[in-house]
Amino acid sequence: MAADHHRLAVVLVSWNARDYLEKCLTSWYQYAGDLAAHVFVVDNDSVDGSVAMVKRCFPQVHILSNSENVGFARACNQGIQSSSSEYILLLNSDCELTDRCITPLLQGMDQNPQIGVAGPILLHSNGAVQRAGGERVSLSRLFKEQLLFRSASCGIRSIEEIRRRHGAAYFDTGFVSGACMMIRRSMLSRTGLLREDFFMYGEDVEFCSRAKKNGFKTVIFSNAWIVHHKGQSAVKNLEPALRASVTNHVRLIAEQQGRAAAIPALVIYFFGSFMRLLLSCLRLDTRCRAWFHLLVHYHRIIKTVAEKI
Repeated sequence: MAADHHRLAVVLVSWNARDYLEKCLTSWYQYAGDLAAHVFVVDNDSVDGSVAMVKRCFPQVHILSNSENVGFARACNQGIQSSSSEYILLLNSDCELTDRCITPLLQGMDQNPQIGVAGPILLHSNGAVQRAGGERVSLSRLFKEQLLFRSASCGIRSIEEIRRRHGAAYFDTGFVSGACMMIRRSMLSRTGLLREDFFMYGEDVEFCSRAKKNGFKTVIFSNAWIVHHKGQSAVKNLEPALRASVTNHVRLIAEQQGRAAAIPALVIYFFGSFMRLLLSCLRLDTRCRAWFHLLVHYHRIIKTVAEKI
């Protein structure tokens, strides 16, 4: 464990995303390099030269190398347990910082000890709003997202609109995306770490649910934003990523709304996936193959959910 006076530990999990990892680290030292922070890269057995690049270009970064892909949650926990800072920032390797996007989170959490988890507004590569927090996982939310195509940022066109809607430096949200999530370390004694049985996807939603159950706020700061080149590791292995996302979110719904809720959740996901298959085929989208294989092997998802709930 790194024992020092740094207030912040930054944990980046990387899996075969060397170019994005380099951009992320470059942006960190450009826009947040003045912060007293330990930066950790937890590499999940990348074969694209990611570790060599970090050693060569960022010798100040602490590297934790795994001999296999242990998943996002377990890798995050390795970084958390290797540090002793007051705050932890979980940061996806496909994120790029903007000017002063981390300082508002630190200042806001300092001022309000009830904030246990905080995040910025996430932007697409083109500057459009990608996500500003999210609703608590539920059947109604799933129905809106899967069958009505109402995403988390539906109707939100700009940062200014978010500020007009909420009119404050921060606002409460159901969960903060794990793409950029700041955690108060003292909270972990009550919530525990990220659940490692969630290999990837859904671990941020579940973690924020535990934070709320223990009396902490999960918030988004409207005066901080970061670019998220979404899913750059997952896109290389899309079908397993889709399968993990469906499985874990159905499990969450079953845990929070009862086991019987898994049945309508699986039905909603099936038809939502079928609609996306049709759209991707019409658009000649490369994701068509992944959606097709997801549906062909949907019985595997049902079996996994049945075993785990």
